[in-house]
Amino acid sequence: MRAWNDLSIVVANAQGRDLRYRSYQAHRDRILSTLYRLERMAEIEGPKFVYAHIVCPHPPFVFGRNGEEIPHSVPFAISDGDHFPGLHQDYVAQYVGQVEFLNNRLVTIIDRILTESNSKPIVIIQGDHGPGSNLVWDSPDETNMRERFSILNAYYLPESAKEFLYPSISPVNSFRLVFQQIFGIPYDLLPDEQFFSTHAHPFEFIPVTDLISE
Repeated sequence: MRAWNDLSIVVANAQGRDLRYRSYQAHRDRILSTLYRLERMAEIEGPKFVYAHIVCPHPPFVFGRNGEEIPHSVPFAISDGDHFPGLHQDYVAQYVGQVEFLNNRLVTIIDRILTESNSKPIVIIQGDHGPGSNLVWDSPDETNMRERFSILNAYYLPESAKEFLYPSISPVNSFRLVFQQIFGIPYDLLPDEQFFSTHAHPFEFIPVTDLISE
């Protein structure tokens, strides 16, 4: 096994420090650039760790289902949930369209990575949270927790590691499982728990695991 310092570390998308000064077009361009670079990761020789944070399908909605631009009448904002600057039905329709666009691009990207890689890659695609059409930032009681905490969590792993995946695995254990089962690093798995925090008090964590599993 190669040492970690032999790996190429590629950050496919570095977020800007202040999103307020971005435009819708710049946001589109950043996402498209990230996807373009991901599709060509297999061209980089040698072992590599690639991390890409794609702010999509998260608002703002800048892609239709076929990648077309979405017109906007309000200033650029990355606000989600009840801070979204639009109607609830617009959020739902545009979120679905953006998911369709992103899904199609990711299928193409993953196919190319699997086809062109010299050795079988490890691929993890996971969301950091679910949709926010029924998210009320400062009211846990009014928020649809199952919607907010439902994410895509997909793994492409060697057969020897697949058997250790389990239905309730959460992102806190994704890399722990990979390091443990593939690289032999003795990381213990953590409890798969979920916590909600309000916009006003982001570091006061409210346990919601039981609400989500009901």
